[in-house]
Amino acid sequence: MVRDTITPMIEVCNGKISKAEPKEADKANVVIIASDVCNEEALAYIKKGFHVMRLEFILSSILRQQLDYTKDKIVADPDDL
Repeated sequence: MVRDTITPMIEVCNGKISKAEPKEADKANVVIIASDVCNEEALAYIKKGFHVMRLEFILSSILRQQLDYTKDKIVADPDDL
C-alpha cells in the first residue's frame, strides 16, 4: 500500500523505482528506502556503502526540494559493521 502511494511521487520528481538488485558501481546514485529499523537487509546495503534511508526521506525531500542524506539516514550499530 505504501509503495502504491510513494511510487507516483517519486516518478513525478524524475526518480525511478527499481526492483532489481542495485549495482555497487551505482551506489552514489541509488537510495534504498527501508523500514525504521536497521534489519539484516538494510545492514547489508549499509555495509556496501549505499544510502539507506527512512520513508520520510522521500516526503521531506519532495516538500523541501532538497535531498538531506543525514536527517533520515538509517544508521547501523557499530557492532554490526
